[in-house]
Amino acid sequence: MILLMLSPLWVKAQNLEDFKWQYRLLVINHDGQRGDMMHDIVAFNLDFACEMRERRILVVEYINGMHENLNAWPLDEEGIWLIGLDGGIKDYSQDTSILDRLFDRIDAMPMRRSELLRESECET
Repeated sequence: MILLMLSPLWVKAQNLEDFKWQYRLLVINHDGQRGDMMHDIVAFNLDFACEMRERRILVVEYINGMHENLNAWPLDEEGIWLIGLDGGIKDYSQDTSILDRLFDRIDAMPMRRSELLRESECET
């Protein structure tokens, strides 16, 4: 299991509800084979670290629907889910194609639009 962005909240969290209104989540569920999907996620997170931080995105990895620190979330298929600040599923993809639209999808959300009124910390 890897955590791509760490926070003091991470250690205290028991379920995904604990992140509600604080973080957007990119939840990855896979079969445990660290193949191209995880490689692409790690590379994306490194390449866009500022943008991920600015949008308050935490990456959470599940293996076969299980996570070693969080209570089970009913994941019965592999893929990547975007969970909004409100705890709702905002997007899903069976592969990493979600990464191509991730920032546009988040930036179109009402809560994010109000965040965008502040100046960006990231270099363009």
